[in-house]
Amino acid sequence: MKNQVIITTKPPGAFEKGLPLHRKVTEAIARRDPEKAEAYSSKLVNMRYSDLNNWLNTTDRGLLTRA
Repeated sequence: MKNQVIITTKPPGAFEKGLPLHRKVTEAIARRDPEKAEAYSSKLVNMRYSDLNNWLNTTDRGLLTRA
């Protein structure tokens, strides 16, 4: 799990991409709208799995770059 978080938040802008959905989840919970909260949560999870899948299917993952 730790590696997944690192991989999916390392690219520039990746962390910021999920922030609007986090806000929507929070707002749906505050409105007591479980269906919307669940839908936005699912989008967040799927977005990260999509990012991880894209990373796994690239030829240059940046693992062996020199500092």
